[in-house]
Amino acid sequence: MMNLLNKLEKKLNSLYSNKRFRIIALILAGTLVVFGYFLDRKFVTKEPSANQEQKIEIPQDKGCAPTSQDVEGPYFRPNAPVRTSIAPPETKGESLIISGTIYTDCKTPGAELSQEMPLLEVWQADNTGIYDTTTSNYWYRGTIPVDSQGRYQFETIRPGNYLDGGGFRPAHIHFRVTVPGYRPLTTQLYFKEDPYLGSNDSCGPCNSEDTTLITELKKEVEDGSGDPVWLGIFNIVLESIEPQALDTSNWQTYRSDEFGFEVKYP
Repeated sequence: MMNLLNKLEKKLNSLYSNKRFRIIALILAGTLVVFGYFLDRKFVTKEPSANQEQKIEIPQDKGCAPTSQDVEGPYFRPNAPVRTSIAPPETKGESLIISGTIYTDCKTPGAELSQEMPLLEVWQADNTGIYDTTTSNYWYRGTIPVDSQGRYQFETIRPGNYLDGGGFRPAHIHFRVTVPGYRPLTTQLYFKEDPYLGSNDSCGPCNSEDTTLITELKKEVEDGSGDPVWLGIFNIVLESIEPQALDTSNWQTYRSDEFGFEVKYP
């Protein structure tokens, strides 16, 4: 046994005395040290110091902007009755339901709105493009109840196109929204695939090319007569301004059975 160990020791001494062997051993040792260093960095997480500033990138919502203004037009009538259905009974035309949410800060529906607010007024032409400008019924017009979360909904019919000057206007519904502390909004809602949108609109200053004012109607169900019922969504974002006082002491109280609360309007 001792002879075997002596022979092994002499062999190792012989190899170590060999210059080439020593170079190879040094290269291998250096490689192991470098590999161990990077392996340690990969699996050990360095804790940030208490004084180190941590930057967190928060994506910004680029799509949130106040709803665009549009031309009021000559057919507005004040003091339309408060209701959720603005077309006369047995009217001709395709049924349409418009619903949406009024936002005051781009995030919270109805933020800072009381039950008195906002004042939402709508008006439109009938299916032949004619406005009711004389009757006491104020057909195709209404002051629409809005709940405390900014939600609204009303029923009507699809308005028709009408000749205006040298051309036709796209079908549209007028909106006016009034809330203290926010810029009053007057605008128009248009419908996708109308042939008179944009450059084909006979109203030069109107904003019918603005895609945020265009909704895509969907045929959801059929009413009892078998005619289609179209659904459209129009969400509104108001623009904040300096707070202003609004005297509502002479406004009338209206009980909304649909929403279950009282609202006040002029």
